Amino acid sequence: MTAGRLRGWRGVKPVASPTGVAITARLRTSADDEFVLDQVAAHLGGLRRADLVATAHRPPADPALNAEQRRQVRRDELNGRKKALTAQSSSRWANAIIAGNDDQYRLARDAQYRHMIGLRAAITTIEKRLAAPTDDTLTVAQRRARRKAGAPKGYASQAERFAKQRRLQHLRAELAQVHPR
Repeated sequence: MTAGRLRGWRGVKPVASPTGVAITARLRTSADDEFVLDQVAAHLGGLRRADLVATAHRPPADPALNAEQRRQVRRDELNGRKKALTAQSSSRWANAIIAGNDDQYRLARDAQYRHMIGLRAAITTIEKRLAAPTDDTLTVAQRRARRKAGAPKGYASQAERFAKQRRLQHLRAELAQVHPR
């Protein structure tokens, strides 16, 4: 250690106790209050459902518009939705409904996109294996040659190949339903 003096002990400093308080009281409502709350919930639920339908069925953007024009169209659409909802509720509820519906719509579109990617990947995998002959039709020498060449492996039997062909038709039909051209 150094020859200098050590600083002195200052003692323990008290710290204030936490100020946050959890409120565990339950809101006690009368029968009339419950009736009013049910009516408000039904009204706001109807507004949210109607806005979600409008959000899900909006027309596609005009491809001739540039980025700034598309942004302006989107802003005008949001302002129109907010005005329509504010006329039937408050601006706070209108904002909450619009934000919730936009999030729900975006999540649904993302899930649909991921589902289409999965379907396309499954179709590609099955098509690659269907292009190769089945193992029960190959001789031992042909199997060895295929392994050496690193060629894709076919299905084990004709029955499995038939089942996969049916699966492929099902996947293509599902993809066409999810993503109409």
